[in-house]
Amino acid sequence: MPMELVVNSTSPPTVKFTEAGATGTLWADVDAYVVMPNATRTYVFTIAMIGHGKGSVGFSYPNITGKVTSMSVDMKLKQSDIGPFSLILIRPLVNIFIESGVIPNLNEIGKKGFPIPQMDGLTFINPVVSLGKDYIRLESDLKYTPTR
Repeated sequence: MPMELVVNSTSPPTVKFTEAGATGTLWADVDAYVVMPNATRTYVFTIAMIGHGKGSVGFSYPNITGKVTSMSVDMKLKQSDIGPFSLILIRPLVNIFIESGVIPNLNEIGKKGFPIPQMDGLTFINPVVSLGKDYIRLESDLKYTPTR
């Protein structure tokens, strides 16, 4: 029978910056349901997950960009309507999903980046992004071209 997984964030994610790069943590519960032949869902179990990631930050005009370099997940069985079971067989599958699905998708988003605010007529020249304790610094020469 098919299964349906519902992922819910249980706390706001955190992101920290240091000179070495960016780290992030997110907390989520994954509820598993079996989809019955009549299309109803039957609850099976909930797994609590804590995801940890590391990455880098860059600049590609006019966007701040990012790249995830590693991720790991801690899991524990939170609740089960089928009795207790070990997650030892699920962990390798989650790691494969992270390496082949999650990280590449996040890196596609990170490659596009997020736009920084701009003013008409100002252009960044030779921008450099650096990280420090809890901040991202963008240094650049500016070129101003008046607009009419």
